[in-house]
Amino acid sequence: MAVLPPWAREVIARYESGTAGCFILHGNINDQFLLPAKDGGPRLGRLNDYLLEVLLPQFEVVLSYELGLGLKVERGKEIVAEWSGGGDDRLRASPTDPLTAIRDLTHYLIYCRNLRVINREAPRVAVIVRQA
Repeated sequence: MAVLPPWAREVIARYESGTAGCFILHGNINDQFLLPAKDGGPRLGRLNDYLLEVLLPQFEVVLSYELGLGLKVERGKEIVAEWSGGGDDRLRASPTDPLTAIRDLTHYLIYCRNLRVINREAPRVAVIVRQA
């Protein structure tokens, strides 16, 4: 794998130091990124692939939201299913209703926080908001 680009190193440093937990990525977001080798060696992919495979592998649940598509479980469907009673239907907000999506997302994040409060294992959750 190639050396991380400066912006990715900065995101990692700020997150791991605890100085920031929320980041806005802008400019050239449609560029191709070098991804880890699979069977045939390194490959190119989209920013979403780079985030999931390179910057967010330690998160058990990754949720994404895009206005036209609603909420999506990118990783951890089986974990989210424990909360929603058998599927990720509870996170299926209407694409035209961002308020519902934000409420569902907030409820899930509060649920995860409450698991920690009662000393139960809670998943590490990352949220990606596209085209924000």
